[in-house]
Amino acid sequence: IEIVTTALVVGVTLITVGSACLLPFTNYPIPWPQVVSGLNIQLPAAGIAAAFSVFGITGVGASELFYYPYWCLEKGYARYAGRCDESEAWAKRARGWIRVMHLDAWVSMIVFTISTLAFYFMGACVLKPQGLVPANKDMIATLSHMFVDTFGHWTEIVFLIGAGAVLFKTLYLSSAG
Repeated sequence: IEIVTTALVVGVTLITVGSACLLPFTNYPIPWPQVVSGLNIQLPAAGIAAAFSVFGITGVGASELFYYPYWCLEKGYARYAGRCDESEAWAKRARGWIRVMHLDAWVSMIVFTISTLAFYFMGACVLKPQGLVPANKDMIATLSHMFVDTFGHWTEIVFLIGAGAVLFKTLYLSSAG
């Protein structure tokens, strides 16, 4: 299951980033002057709270930070560092695995940031002009408009499979944690 869901999530991520890159060639181009003006930091207090709330449910949350070390142990990370015998050789192997985990954290942060930005661009360019707000029971159907209205009706099933995979993967990992 882990390999299948990972492949689906990677696919959804690539499709979302690719779709955001293709927005300039659709009826919903990225308004670059608005993007540039949006880079000026001027959020009201309510905007900051909303931004942190949205960021908290995308990418890494508190639960992932809590069970990441356990996941690393279960996956066998640092297995080859061996038992702590306080030797210089052990310390060198342990530092090597810490570098691996640092790389894992940096790559994850970069992937989460790029995919989150792509999703934000898709929502801002496609949903906002149409006045569509993803909420409650219609959230998934509304989010599908980012792809359907941009690239055609055939993308709806791709989006639904991807959304299901992402939600299942989140539940699966949280349960394992």
